[in-house]
Amino acid sequence: MPQVLTYTNNNHYPFCVHALLRCHWVIMSRALRAILLLGLCLCLQFATAAKSNGPLVSETRFDSVPVNLFYFDDSHVVIVEDFWTGKVFRSADSGSTWTNVTDIDYKSSSGTKITPHPYNNKVAVALGEEKTHWITKDQGASWQKFYTEHPTAWLAQPLSFHASDADKFIINTMGCDLDRAPCANAVCTCSSVVTYRSFINS
Repeated sequence: MPQVLTYTNNNHYPFCVHALLRCHWVIMSRALRAILLLGLCLCLQFATAAKSNGPLVSETRFDSVPVNLFYFDDSHVVIVEDFWTGKVFRSADSGSTWTNVTDIDYKSSSGTKITPHPYNNKVAVALGEEKTHWITKDQGASWQKFYTEHPTAWLAQPLSFHASDADKFIINTMGCDLDRAPCANAVCTCSSVVTYRSFINS
């Protein structure tokens, strides 16, 4: 810190003023540096907060076009199907990472359509194109296989769920006797199958 020199000789008065000005400048410089440093710290803090609160983006590549993407209500669990391969994928972290659902045999279930239960966010049904289907009661963590006598009838709404009992739902099926007549003249039987135990052990 510069010292203020005072002389009794009036001829040296400018030196005293110069010393005072230097002292004032040093004090102002230190205050300015402190203000700039504080501003820099605040900017870094805001930038860090903005970065941490910003959107997190992750990328996952599928073999073909992903279809039938849906959340289980009030959860971070997402289900998606691969259009061409029929594979089913599940994410437990809102799509950041994905695992292949191996309980569903996509090779024998071409055209699988997964429908979440509209009244129970734990349940979903995967209807196969033929007679093999699957149901989950834990948001897709595990799937149980069940069968119907005839393939699913896709011409109408294939599924109807009970509002309060997740084990009760209806599957619409349609069986055609192609052995007796050509496809154009085939006799098809439509039936609605009701289950009270999700088709498990029934």
